[in-house]
Amino acid sequence: MHTFSRLQRNSDDEKTFLKNILVFVALFLYETLSTIYPYLPPLFGLAGWRIATSRDLGEKILWSVYLYIYETDHGLVCCNLLLAALGGIFFYRRLRHFIGCYNCLKILLTLFFYLIAAILLIFLSYIFNAQINPDMTLIVYYLILDMVVVLYAK
Repeated sequence: MHTFSRLQRNSDDEKTFLKNILVFVALFLYETLSTIYPYLPPLFGLAGWRIATSRDLGEKILWSVYLYIYETDHGLVCCNLLLAALGGIFFYRRLRHFIGCYNCLKILLTLFFYLIAAILLIFLSYIFNAQINPDMTLIVYYLILDMVVVLYAK
């Protein structure tokens, strides 16, 4: 009888799949709205946080696709945000053992993600000879709003 117990369906897998699809639709709509309304924060910090801390591969892929769609829609340089997310994963895995404050780690990871994204944007635009001049006041505004969002995310 135990040999067939592994063949039973797990309803948690279906719920996770449905949740990921609903989150993807919501993120796609939000990304479209952030293109129309530039004062909506792009949720880079939240995406970097979910990519770094999630154990679900589907959720990591979902947030990576969101970053890629955002890059292509807003004309950013080749894989800038995805490279920043990989740097965030490296940063998170090194610091989680040293910092016991979970919210402090969230803030630091968001700051690090934005810092790496800005440095990579300037560096890659120089390499590819692209004329991208980021508005630093808007980036600071996005950073502050994204910190608030990341703090309230679970």
